[in-house]
Formats: sequence, structure tokens, C-alpha cells
Amino acid sequence: MKNAFLIILAMMLLCSGCTPLLYEYDKLTTFNRPKSSEPIRGLMASDWGCDPKLKKYRKDDAKKLREAGYNTIYIVADMATKGHGARPYAVPGRKQTIITSTFEKNIRLIYRWGFRVMVVVGNEPTVRHGYSHLMESLGRQPGLQPHDLYTNYRLENEKKCWKDLWEKRGPWLHSAMLYLEPITEPSSEVFCKKLYAYIRSLGFKGPLFNNTNLYTIHGTFQAPSINFIDDWVESNSYLKNSDGMQNLNGGTAASYVPLMIKTAGPGGWIIWWSDYKGSAAGRGKLHGFHYRHVRDALGN
Repeated sequence: MKNAFLIILAMMLLCSGCTPLLYEYDKLTTFNRPKSSEPIRGLMASDWGCDPKLKKYRKDDAKKLREAGYNTIYIVADMATKGHGARPYAVPGRKQTIITSTFEKNIRLIYRWGFRVMVVVGNEPTVRHGYSHLMESLGRQPGLQPHDLYTNYRLENEKKCWKDLWEKRGPWLHSAMLYLEPITEPSSEVFCKKLYAYIRSLGFKGPLFNNTNLYTIHGTFQAPSINFIDDWVESNSYLKNSDGMQNLNGGTAASYVPLMIKTAGPGGWIIWWSDYKGSAAGRGKLHGFHYRHVRDALGN
């Protein structure tokens, strides 16, 4: 009877929108849960949300990354899958109006590994690079361009997808990007402002970030992708985000990472590694330089 009461109580708390209880910790890890107010020390692990074998292939990585001091994993729902140029192991993280069971499961798994979860649901760069025919969110339509993303029809789809995400995994989410690099179309500004208002109307109270410097959205924090180390140092972004910094690698990590952490924004930092993000060749391998320099810079 006692166990049944505790289970019912836990379900009531989760349904009320509270932070998930401690029983959600994975027994494989013993890390303290990062406080919601802590600055983000994030890894952009683009493919973690869409990997159906995440636990098998990334459990050991997660332990090393968390021990080093990363406290947030940033994942992408909207990826190219099932075709030439796509990651062969990945499955869709979303469809046109719902998230998939894989994405839903992996959010919980990442949380249980001791990380906070940051998500982005929409994705302009993959369309910009010519892969709309491999995107479930767009019905796998070929030839779409960035301006096709910011229509009223697409906005309604994004709202439905966010509603589904919120209802299934809202309490596990720490933060989100409004959209991935909406940098080529002026119409994205109105789109993202309306999407921001809708996400807040769902009850999401976590930080929301704007992944462009072309415009600001009241209530969000600026977190544009920064491709070069000099731009990182000079940037005044609230959250500094190295998505696309190709020169950050095993040869530069020893000098770049300490400088990036030293000059992080007030909201923290996100590190993206080009050789860890996965590719058509398969999953990226975790190397020591991906986490040791973070560990040393943070004194862990």
C-alpha cells in the first residue's frame, strides 16, 4: 500500500508540472542535479535525441562528460534521416506535428544521466543545405527553401509539435532555442516572435534563446552561432554558442576551450565539436580533448 501511495503521489507531482522526482536518476550515475539557475555548460550533441540506441552507444560518453563539468545537453529534433548524406543510424526526432517516441525516450534518458536538457525543434540549416527531402517535419518534400519554413502553415505545425513535446516531456526540459539558425529570411522574425508567445502560453518557464543576431525577441536571450574564436571572445551574447566552429578540434582545444570558458556569456556556453556530431560515416567518437580541457578549466 505504501509503495502504491508513493507512485500515485509521484504521478500527481509530475502531472502538475513540477520537476521530476529523484527516482528519475539512472542508477548508472550518481551526479547531483544541476540547479536550474546555474549557467549553462552545454554540449551540442545534435544527434543524441534521434539515436535509437543512445543508451548503448553514449552511456559511457555521458559519464565522462558529466564528470568533466558539462551540465546541459543540447539536442535537435528536426534532422535529415533515411537517405544519402544523412546519419545512417539516426531516426526522426519529430514528424510534422508531433515528436517521435525516440526523441521522447532520449530526453528522459539524458535527464536521468544527470544533465539538463535543451532542445530545438525547427531546423533551417538542413533545408538551406538541400536536405528537405530527408526531413519528416516537412513531409520529405524536395527542393524546399528557407522561405518555405516561415509560413502560417508551418507556424501552426510548429505550435502543434511544441504542444506535443510539452505534454509528453515538459517537466524534463530546462531550456530551448526557438529555431535553429533562422538567419536568411526576414519573415523568420515574425514567425519566431509568434512561436515564442505560444511556447510561453503552454506554461514553459525555462530560458528561451534566439539563435540569430538579426533581431531580438523580448523575453529571449541572444545565442547566435559563433564560428570563429576571435568572434567568440568579442561577442556580448548572453549564451555563447560555438555551433559551426570548425576550427575547434583536437589541435586547438587546449588553447581554445579555456579561453572560451573564461570569456563565456552571463548565461554560460555551448560547445559543438565537428567530429562528435555524427555524419554519414556514422556516430562521432568521444575523444579525451572533448572533455579534459573542460574539466581542467572548471577545476573538476
